[in-house]
This record gives sequence, structure tokens and C-alpha cells, in this order.
Amino acid sequence: MKIISNRFLLKIFTLILFILLGCEVPPGADVSYSIRFDNNSDQNLYLFVNYLYPDTSLPSQKPYLDYVASMHSRNIYSSVKWDKVFDQLPQDTLSLFLIISDSLEIYGWETIATKQKIVARLDLSYNDLDQNSFIVKYP
Repeated sequence: MKIISNRFLLKIFTLILFILLGCEVPPGADVSYSIRFDNNSDQNLYLFVNYLYPDTSLPSQKPYLDYVASMHSRNIYSSVKWDKVFDQLPQDTLSLFLIISDSLEIYGWETIATKQKIVARLDLSYNDLDQNSFIVKYP
């Protein structure tokens, strides 16, 4: 029996999500919606967004990670409104995994994923984000 990887499932889910949501803006329009992540810590971080909550495991293969320097911000973009994205999630929650950049360099992705060597996991609902103007502050 072949095991399907989390990365493959995430790709399929993302494709289905965009197909189901359809076109929200006129063709050719360059519109995006964002969640701002503020890294107020003294450590450089990598950020991974998981749309598969309540599955809070990290994928076995290294996914795309956003780098967020200490005392800097990073935007997480969507081409559709976030309420529509959340409507298509398994539950009204996404997870942000925060990984110290040095940890990734020291341990490698396989150890980070299997031993959950993360500094924090933030589980956020649409209401959580909306109440905070789509700004996530850490810590």
C-alpha cells in the first residue's frame, strides 16, 4: 500500500481550494489579501502555514518556509479573501509553525518534523485573525 505524503495532500487541497473558490476579482487584476506576521522575538524564525488543521503534524518532506528575521514582519498572501479560504478548510483553523532558523540548520528538516522541534505552533481561526486586523504577533 502506497502512503500519500502530507506535501502531496497539501498540493491537492490547495488546487481544490482554488477551483472551488473560483475567480473573485476581474481577470488580470493583481489583488491579494494578507495576514501580517510580526516576529517580535530576538530570534530569526522560519514560518510554515498548515491548512490541514486538526492535523498538526509537520510534513515529512521539507515544505516551503518563510524566513522572518528578528524584529521584522512577513506577509502571508492569498489571492482570495481569507473568509473564503477558511470556509474551505477542514475546520475553521490554520496552524502557523514557528521554527528557530538555527534549529533547522543544526537538526535538518527530518528531525524537526519527526520530533516537532518547533518554538511555537499558533492555531488561528478566522475570528482570531479578524479580531486582530489580520496581524499575528509573536511572542
